[in-house]
Amino acid sequence: MEEVFEFIGKIVAYGGGAAAIAYLIFTFLGKKTVEAWFTKRIKKFEYDLNSLFNRVTKIHEKEFEVLSIAWEKLDNLLDLVRKFLRETHSIPDLNNKSSQELEEFLTKQDLNEDEKQNVRNNKDKNFWYFHEKSEKVGKACWDFQDYITKNAIFLSSDLKSEFKKAEETIRTAWAIRNTAEGAKDRNEGIMEACQIIQKDMQPIVEKIEELVQKRLRFFEA
Repeated sequence: MEEVFEFIGKIVAYGGGAAAIAYLIFTFLGKKTVEAWFTKRIKKFEYDLNSLFNRVTKIHEKEFEVLSIAWEKLDNLLDLVRKFLRETHSIPDLNNKSSQELEEFLTKQDLNEDEKQNVRNNKDKNFWYFHEKSEKVGKACWDFQDYITKNAIFLSSDLKSEFKKAEETIRTAWAIRNTAEGAKDRNEGIMEACQIIQKDMQPIVEKIEELVQKRLRFFEA
């Protein structure tokens, strides 16, 4: 086949037209040989095209998976920080509760047994109760940040930016609430943290929802 193309090249060099080249190919090689060659080339093109399509499809499937999990993690994180702010706004004096009263209180809390035991065993039970509640939010923040960082390659730049902004805003509110505990202006700190979650987070969440829905419509197209 290489000799044929070398021969055709010489024809072209001497001014041979397309019709002359086509005639010489069919004459020199025969119709079946030419058809077989073109069929082989077409099949290779189809294979390459299908391979490319499969790779693109898998990337989009992974992006869809990442978006679903990231949105779920953000939603869970927001629920957790709202609950943390609500439940720690007014903490009962656990230090002055009897053992029975303390157990009744801990039974109603979403703390695992190790966390409850930390509250029982420590002298300042109020502090440890707040600490265990706060740690849950902190761990959820790190988990969300870690997921976004590890899967950033599957996120568009605008979504990655908004998810990062959401995590930073929640972390700011969490940090302000932690600082407020035990401070003279405790209530002011709590109100500031609540305002951040209620007002500052709203446009960020709406923007993320808009961008996610935009990507989902792209998948459906």
